[in-house]
Amino acid sequence: YSGPFNNLLKELNRDPRWMKLNRMKKTADQRFTKEELILRLFAFNNRYESYGGRLAKFLNDYMADEKNCTQDELEEKKQLFIRTVTIVYERVYNETGPTTRTPISVIEATLVGVARNINTIFNLPAPEIKRRHEQMLQHEEFSEQRLSEGLAGKQRLISRIGAAVNAFAGT
Repeated sequence: YSGPFNNLLKELNRDPRWMKLNRMKKTADQRFTKEELILRLFAFNNRYESYGGRLAKFLNDYMADEKNCTQDELEEKKQLFIRTVTIVYERVYNETGPTTRTPISVIEATLVGVARNINTIFNLPAPEIKRRHEQMLQHEEFSEQRLSEGLAGKQRLISRIGAAVNAFAGT
């Protein structure tokens, strides 16, 4: 899926805030896992409700649809990413990043929940954003049991992302 969108994913993966959020070293080989997390952010932000239960197919379909984005679309995605990462890094995780024990599915849901509500929460104070994050974590979809199995299943993923979106919306 080479093209402008793939190039954007690579560029965003080098963003200093993103690297700090993920505790990435500049020389570390992440084997595209962090780029995939960026891809998941965009794909789930745009269409998690249509997720069919097969993660690889969902992401591949999204890449195929987006691979030739216009410059305006790429800039819009870039700005969404920067604003989202800034909020998550600075106001959710206090510029320390999540703990090493934080599951990727929690980070993913946090990113999508923030991105889906970016215009509503961008100017909220950190304590309110943290409260909403804690509300998200209290949802049953983020229980240890739910986070231990079947994470990519259709209903589980849609419910988890939906809970994050609602939590950051303040509902």
